[in-house]
Amino acid sequence: MAYFGRGLSTFNFPCKNRVCLDILHLTSEGLVRTKYRNNELILEPALAKSWAFTNPTTLTIKLRENQKKSDGTHLIAQDFVNAWRQTLELKDIDAASPFFMIANAKEFFQRKVPFSKVGIKAIDNSTIELRLIDPSTHFIWSLATPSFRLREFNGYSVGPMTLAQKPHSLDFI
Repeated sequence: MAYFGRGLSTFNFPCKNRVCLDILHLTSEGLVRTKYRNNELILEPALAKSWAFTNPTTLTIKLRENQKKSDGTHLIAQDFVNAWRQTLELKDIDAASPFFMIANAKEFFQRKVPFSKVGIKAIDNSTIELRLIDPSTHFIWSLATPSFRLREFNGYSVGPMTLAQKPHSLDFI
């Protein structure tokens, strides 16, 4: 049994075990998802409508229109920027390391540069731009993992799941 503390008001905590990652996977949606089709693993849009490399190190992601968070507000690109910044601010290497392919993410994690230097930007409400440190067309597959999912919306809800009241603890068997 894992215990996540009293007065939990956020799901933005580092996931260090399979149970935690499975919970994020089951209770949230990512920008993209993997799926088996004809015995082949493919990548398909989820919250993202499309993505493209505009140059070898810049990935531009367009969000689906009219997506709403579990609190009823519209999902916008800045929600991802904020969540990913919070993950890098956790001071947890396991949570932050999946982001280290993004320009200056590791340096921000190490408190060497301000977040404005990190290659994570909301261009507008529906566009996210990620600048990578090296060309990596496979980086988009990383976005299917729970590490890149939104974890906090107004404190008590994640993805399609909304908690009726603030929990005192979360126990997983």
